[in-house]
Amino acid sequence: MVSLPVIGHFAAAAFFGNVAFSAMGFGMGICFLFVYQIGAIAGLTDCCGLPGLKYAVFIQTIAALVVQPFVLARVGLKKNLRLEMLLTFIPMQFIGTPLGQFLQDYTPSEILKIIVGVVTLGVAFWQIFNIWQILRAAKHPVEYEMVEGGEYYEIEEEDEEDEEKDKPGAFFLLCSEGSGGEWLGGLIRDRVPGVATPPRIHLDPETLPNFGDLTEDQNYRNLVNAACEYVEKNPVPWTDKHKTPIVFNRKQIAGRSRKNRSLVGVIEALLDTYAEVNDCKTWLCTAATPIGLKQHLGSRLKYIYLYQDPRDVCLFLRDSTADSHLYVVAEKWAQEQETVMDMARDNDSNVYRINREALEQDKDTQMGFLEGFISGDKAQQSDAALKSMESSLQDEQLTRWGKEGSEVAEEDILMIESVCGSVMKEQGYQLKTETLTEYTAVQVSEFHSLNTEKAEKKEADLRTQDPEKWARIDAQREVLARYARDTLTLPVTLPDDDGTDYNKLVVEEKKKKKKRRSVKDMMRSVKNELWPVKPVIIWMCVFGFLSGFLGGLIGVRGPPLIIFFFFFEYPKVEVKANGSLVALFNTLVRIVTYLAKPPPAEYTELYGHETWFVPQDKYLYIAVAGISLLACPLGLYLTQYLNKWGYKAALTVLLIVNGITMIVTATMDLTGAESAT
Repeated sequence: MVSLPVIGHFAAAAFFGNVAFSAMGFGMGICFLFVYQIGAIAGLTDCCGLPGLKYAVFIQTIAALVVQPFVLARVGLKKNLRLEMLLTFIPMQFIGTPLGQFLQDYTPSEILKIIVGVVTLGVAFWQIFNIWQILRAAKHPVEYEMVEGGEYYEIEEEDEEDEEKDKPGAFFLLCSEGSGGEWLGGLIRDRVPGVATPPRIHLDPETLPNFGDLTEDQNYRNLVNAACEYVEKNPVPWTDKHKTPIVFNRKQIAGRSRKNRSLVGVIEALLDTYAEVNDCKTWLCTAATPIGLKQHLGSRLKYIYLYQDPRDVCLFLRDSTADSHLYVVAEKWAQEQETVMDMARDNDSNVYRINREALEQDKDTQMGFLEGFISGDKAQQSDAALKSMESSLQDEQLTRWGKEGSEVAEEDILMIESVCGSVMKEQGYQLKTETLTEYTAVQVSEFHSLNTEKAEKKEADLRTQDPEKWARIDAQREVLARYARDTLTLPVTLPDDDGTDYNKLVVEEKKKKKKRRSVKDMMRSVKNELWPVKPVIIWMCVFGFLSGFLGGLIGVRGPPLIIFFFFFEYPKVEVKANGSLVALFNTLVRIVTYLAKPPPAEYTELYGHETWFVPQDKYLYIAVAGISLLACPLGLYLTQYLNKWGYKAALTVLLIVNGITMIVTATMDLTGAESAT
């Protein structure tokens, strides 16, 4: 019967390995074999039914299988599963794992140790290189106190007199994507000192989860925490005057916006802070529509309305944004323009209209007029500015769209003008098409279906072709997902002076049941992921095969996946979820192979056991399974609270020690065997 010290040895190895696996989704085999190697040096393996590294890998397989269902239940598999990984990593497990287990019978244990040592050292050096790159990128220390999102803090009471002081005018640049908002913002930043122009953010009530009654302090803290973290993870970072990414002080943001506990109030506080850390007096924020702004910001708010010919904008957006069908792009553009134009009619003195074509033709003149509006020298747009812009617009129309023949397809121009024609006329654009098309409801439905299909393909391409950009976009989605609830009851603004309660203008949208996808839709998604073949798909197959092969050979399937995720960055939750699923399939294949294939012939001859399952070691199996179940909750707990870089540094040290230990002991075994002969 197996001794208690041996049971304790393998139980410790299983515990340590499964804590790592439950926390990170990989590392079980590496950590298990590290502890095993310590016991092997101490002689705690000789009294097992089948002593040796190969039997240790079998016990490690049992320990891994026990916790995997519990880990998979906690990683948000349905939300974080990546189709391209499912179609590459997992099939490679079915190929690589049996091959590794087959070669295990013909590979000496010493060679296996050297393989494990070299692989773990390679991963460790990659970890060191990765950490070094990140430390090198941090050129300036963070200068702003951070309050963690989940941490309790008192909402600071700012000085009433300071709060009541007149704030400088603030500006919203209203424009659709692709209309040159970033370009105009850069011109204003260069020519008008004291105006901060933060990168565009997409934060509006329709994208936010439920925060409940914002008169409750904790609900309000949740909103502040979510908004701060969302902005901090913007794909284009908000930086201070030193170009250091800003980390907002949650207590200060909450205190600044406490009188109006709303999304708009929090955004205003974030923008004011951005202006201050960039040594500016005020700010200019870019948005598509002005919903909910005037009721909160009041007389402080002024608008700059930038618009451009939709025949240019829509064609650009079709090729560069998520929406991919021209009709859908044009429809969205027209809706945004109508909203802004309705607002402009009611706030004429606070809205400055500027046309991109006119700005490009006569930049100095147009920017001179705009600078006067921003500086407050002119309360509203002058007749001279309007006439100059209209003249430039007519010249551009005659030289480009008025002539016969164009680089743009006639059917594309027809569709854009048919959807946007009424708005274009009001903006002063001349239509090229005399007879517009009225699309039927069936046609519109088909356009939206095609848009969805193309958008999925475009999103899949972005994931594989630019994983860093995709990871930044997905990081913002992850922030909102952590606060997601069934309904949204978020106050947008305070009541208006006329008594209108804009708190009623909140979005109350129940979670829509996801429609079941048809087989056709699923096959289309598979095709979009795998064809045409992209380099990342090939690398997934290569590293997936190596993961399965090493998992079958020595029980360590993690290093190839870790190296893959060094090259191709994905959000942490997706790495853990997909890594855990790959581990499950790897373990299942190994279990089936252990059941179908007996131990090597020398094991049978020396120890008399014809199967991997040794009856006299049953208490060892029970102990390993039980301790693994205890390790799982601890690992899942560490997922939330363990510092990411601290854990990576500790794992790197562990890998180095394990790699050196295995290589040294294997070399000693080989040297001893040669001396004996």
